[in-house]
Amino acid sequence: MKKIQLIRSLEKVMDVLPRRHAIATELSVVPFFAFGSGRNGSTLFNRMLNQHSELYAPPEQYFLGTLIARFKLLNHLPWSVLVDLLSKHVREVEKSDWCSITKIDWSDILSWGVEKRSLQQLIVYLYQSEDPGQKRLWGDTTHLNYHYIPEIYSVFPNAKFIFMIRDGRAVVHSFMKAGSIMGDRSNPVVAAKQWMKTIKVYEELKSQTSLIVLKYEDLVEDPKSELERVCEHLGVSYEDHMLQFYNHVPNADVFKLDIHKGLYRPVFSDSLSKWEDKLPRATRNEVVRIMKEGLNKFGYV
Repeated sequence: MKKIQLIRSLEKVMDVLPRRHAIATELSVVPFFAFGSGRNGSTLFNRMLNQHSELYAPPEQYFLGTLIARFKLLNHLPWSVLVDLLSKHVREVEKSDWCSITKIDWSDILSWGVEKRSLQQLIVYLYQSEDPGQKRLWGDTTHLNYHYIPEIYSVFPNAKFIFMIRDGRAVVHSFMKAGSIMGDRSNPVVAAKQWMKTIKVYEELKSQTSLIVLKYEDLVEDPKSELERVCEHLGVSYEDHMLQFYNHVPNADVFKLDIHKGLYRPVFSDSLSKWEDKLPRATRNEVVRIMKEGLNKFGYV
């Protein structure tokens, strides 16, 4: 977090200087962004959205927030130098087998005329280049984008946002169960604080833009109704085959992890209350003290 705060302080300094390249231009299509704490159904939601004939969202990737920050900090550089540095940064960040952005040819971006050279157009190009079906609407469901919601909003103020949330106690248990693959979030205190942080981000954003809340519990108990509500928010019609996601799981190592085994079967809700028996009482009491305000706000206690 200290690194992000430092970057934002530097951005404020750079904002007083003349910009060499635009941040935003007029877009004909409005993107969507889902965010949350993680272990809240974001991967399931991603696969559901991708079954829709008009919606595309890549698997989790982690370049967006830092790309925006770097573009703003390096805005004074010539376009060719800026693009070269940004392309190297993306390749350094995205090294996973499921991310095709590292295979994108940036030479086309280098040739853009002055009128097209903007951060917004760059991001649109990257996402649309990843979409093999060239669908009408694109978005991102990477839960860790919550760290960079102010940056994303500054580039796409008209975007549609979706805040994904799950009972914080279940989230903590899920992070603990996943173990070391989750890094420090397998620590219940760290996971609980992250859960609360996402609620703070939601509170700061909800009065500024088009935003809905999607509860994991509602999504798995009544997926059709919740997806209809999401589709209405995004301006598309609901399609029944969004529920057939389990027949179309990409052949990538990330989807073969144990934490994603639920993607290979229809939606189920039988694990919603597992945390009640599995989360040690002392741990539960500790994290509830941290999350009490959020648990109350969203009706979990």
